[in-house]
Parts: sequence; structure tokens; C-alpha cells
Amino acid sequence: MAIPSYLLEKMEKKSGEHIVIDAHGVTEAMLKAVISYYIETKGAPPVGFPGNLTDDNRKNFRKEFDKHRARDHNGTMDDWAQSAIRDISFGKAMQKLGYGVFEIELLGFVNVGDFKNVPKEINVIARRY
Repeated sequence: MAIPSYLLEKMEKKSGEHIVIDAHGVTEAMLKAVISYYIETKGAPPVGFPGNLTDDNRKNFRKEFDKHRARDHNGTMDDWAQSAIRDISFGKAMQKLGYGVFEIELLGFVNVGDFKNVPKEINVIARRY
């Protein structure tokens, strides 16, 4: 799978094992590369993208989850999770590429900074419409 050249220019090698990519649109660009790879090697795009949110995506999800929970007291955990995933860059990129059916599993709850009782781990499967 090839990384677009404009992203290669933004990559900074931090150690022998880690690479940090500091650019807007990284999620969408990487998803496009994966979709292209699937089409080339398997003849069709993937049906879905399973994974768990980490780092900034998890942090942003928790913020949005807390915001939706505060606004919608009658909502369910799934309601808040569905709204939160659609408000973060990960979810927006997925939807833009046609992967907007989200199955979200929230595992455990923690207090993080100002956020109380937010999901510890967030597993997501983004499926095609």
C-alpha cells in the first residue's frame, strides 16, 4: 500500500520503530490507500474497518461523548457514542468514504481530566452504507 507523496513529506521519523505523521487529512488519505489496495488485490473494497480508537481519536471521542451525554439526558450510551463518532475526524472521514454504519463497543469507564465516567476503550467497526 503506497502512502501518498504529500504525506511522505509530512512524516517525521521519531525513532527506529515509530513514525509520526503530522498533517490534516491523514485518516482519509490512509483509508483511501487501504481501499485502493483492496480493490487492486481483491477486486472490491473492504466491507468494513474494525479497530479501536487510540490517542487523539479516543481523546476527541471522549470529549464529544461527554458533550452529547450532557445535552441529551434521555439518550442511551449508544446514542451518545453514535453522535460522538460522527463528530470526530475519524468518523467524518469514514462517512465521506461511504463507511458510515458504525458498530461501537464501549469497554470500561474512567475519569480523565475534567471528563467523568467516559469510555476507557472504544472499539469501532465502520461498515459500508
